[in-house]
Amino acid sequence: MRVASATFRLLALLSAGLSGPAFAQGASPATPPP
Repeated sequence: MRVASATFRLLALLSAGLSGPAFAQGASPATPPP
């Protein structure tokens, strides 16, 4: 059971690290095309 919790924690950290920068880029106001 300890291994499962460690794996779940690792996956959560990976998903947060990958989606964090993408969300930051998407949240920034983009200039509209001319």
